[in-house]
Amino acid sequence: ETISKMDSIKSQISRRVTPEEMQAKRAKFKSKLPPLVFNSLNISGIKHMHGQYILKSFKKFRHDTLSLDDMRREFYKVAVDPTIDRIYPTTTYNPYTEGYSLNLDLSRSKNVTARIGGNVSTSASCEGFVELAHKFYGYIPIEASVNGYFGRFYTSGRVYMRAYFPTELRFSLETAFQLSRFDYMEADPDVFFIDTRSPTSIKNDLEYYANAIFPIAMAGKLSMGVSTGRFSENYYLSPSFESSYKKDKTYFNYAGVHVTYQRYKLDHFSYPTRGASFLLQAKRTVAGEKFHPGSVPDEEKYIPGDRDKTFLDAYVKYENYNWNYGKWCIPYSLELSVSDHSSLSNPMVQMLTTNAYRPIEYTKTMVFEDYRADVYAAASLGAMYRFSDSFTWRLNGYYFQPFEQERLCVRDGKYVLEKSEEKLDGYQYFFNTAFVYHTMLGPVAFNLRYEPHGKSHFYYMFNIGFMIYNKSWWDRN
Repeated sequence: ETISKMDSIKSQISRRVTPEEMQAKRAKFKSKLPPLVFNSLNISGIKHMHGQYILKSFKKFRHDTLSLDDMRREFYKVAVDPTIDRIYPTTTYNPYTEGYSLNLDLSRSKNVTARIGGNVSTSASCEGFVELAHKFYGYIPIEASVNGYFGRFYTSGRVYMRAYFPTELRFSLETAFQLSRFDYMEADPDVFFIDTRSPTSIKNDLEYYANAIFPIAMAGKLSMGVSTGRFSENYYLSPSFESSYKKDKTYFNYAGVHVTYQRYKLDHFSYPTRGASFLLQAKRTVAGEKFHPGSVPDEEKYIPGDRDKTFLDAYVKYENYNWNYGKWCIPYSLELSVSDHSSLSNPMVQMLTTNAYRPIEYTKTMVFEDYRADVYAAASLGAMYRFSDSFTWRLNGYYFQPFEQERLCVRDGKYVLEKSEEKLDGYQYFFNTAFVYHTMLGPVAFNLRYEPHGKSHFYYMFNIGFMIYNKSWWDRN
């Protein structure tokens, strides 16, 4: 409306200044200003102990001053602090100290928060989510929460606590106790029929973990921690089974340590459209394996007993959505995994605990046995068109290249692991296209996958909401 009346608006203005003149005037004005350096900080709007936490978190003034860049970094540390709800900055010049004071008017976030969410899907991944959290404010703010996921495929509960320490390094400590269950048998549509089909399992995990988290630069973090618990795989060792059969079980009593660096600048957790992310992780797990046979035919019996195992894992992943050409974007990702999960009690549990390449949301609801290997490299390349900031269409190709893969095969009516004849045999690839609309309640997405070598060439899924899980030691996805 303003543009349509621009000519009449301009006719009312008699004075004209060119952009070059304005730029010169601004430069002249700024040249008279004192250097923009800060030598004091004032906090208002929050209680004394919480204010001391914010003050202690600021970088100390060196030679009584902080530069604008230094102060900007410190300001953003406060702006993203989960204990702060609103921040309003102003500056005041002090002619006696010849420096500026940064004044922060803060309001803290709510003490008690509740969240609900979930996912509605054409697959078995429908689930509900609830969380209740409480923040305790003081010199060391503490956040405590309890959450729960409820669904056919995934069920989980977690008790969580995180403490934020008032230092320049701004580190925090988190600890949690959780129960998780992934039911891949519910996700298999043929599970109640006697047939040779894809292997399925039920994973149960009772876990306790503790991590120290340190910020790195503006968008990175380094976490180091430990985890311990009891993990189990429940499965059928026979490729032909009935639902009445007793499942075979393998238990792992485990303890592990990890170091993880992550830099995250994606605009959405699910189906991002801009930004990039990088993840580097190394972990070591010591586990005691115990096998309990179920309804396995006598000639296929595996010996029960205890075995001590050590698992080593190194993982790198990079994802980029910054190649933009107008409304078009060329997203790509790279992934490398190196691990040692060999020599377990039977071929099924060895396959189920081997790391998998599952690059998109709905592949995380599948066992995806052909995309598993101790050592593999994977990549994706695609095209994405933005109809708007919220609505996108995307087409991606995904390539998986294992190194000396051991694939689960059926021979003489039973499962065996067969090592590839050549070191780089066993490559897989598939294509996925999706329409995604981001709403205030979460993404609405329709996915269609084509896998040339798969048992089912086409797989589709429509879902509304988030496919998010409590993080588990045994499943990095």
